[in-house]
Amino acid sequence: MKRIIELSGGRHLWDASIEEELQGFAAEGLKWDDRGMVLTGDYFSLEEGVNYSSEDLMDIELNVNDFKVEDEGIKKTREDYLVEMLSRALTFSARVLEHSRALDKSDLIQALIAVGVDDDYRIHGTTVKFFLYRDGFPSDFKDLEKFSIEAVALISILDLPGYSVGSDYVL
Repeated sequence: MKRIIELSGGRHLWDASIEEELQGFAAEGLKWDDRGMVLTGDYFSLEEGVNYSSEDLMDIELNVNDFKVEDEGIKKTREDYLVEMLSRALTFSARVLEHSRALDKSDLIQALIAVGVDDDYRIHGTTVKFFLYRDGFPSDFKDLEKFSIEAVALISILDLPGYSVGSDYVL
């Protein structure tokens, strides 16, 4: 992720235009459901009588709150493409987190940003997923440097411009 940021040449990455569908989700923000899960509006049915661990709940949130960032109209060079996709993902993440600010524990809501950086970066695409931090990060995301075909970042509202720095897992 740091390499993509370096490619930006200091360009402000938090104010890109995003497609209309993502604008709608961003404007709604996240919501609590009655089981303490943070969701983007869709209710997710859990199996009755099962005791879900914190990691199970985070995994469910990551699957339900999964958004593809479209690449329509992006410049042709690989560097420009990666910078623009990161900018769109950061902008979308920031808007969702900002519109979720009024929620209790909003500082624990995480946006997981993944930008494809391998040879098939255009096919791989860019995604943003949201989940509530509970008792540590999901095991898959404890070491963000291990990802080789994606640049991965975790951000919270505390990491947005104008907020204090949140965790070690920030850009």
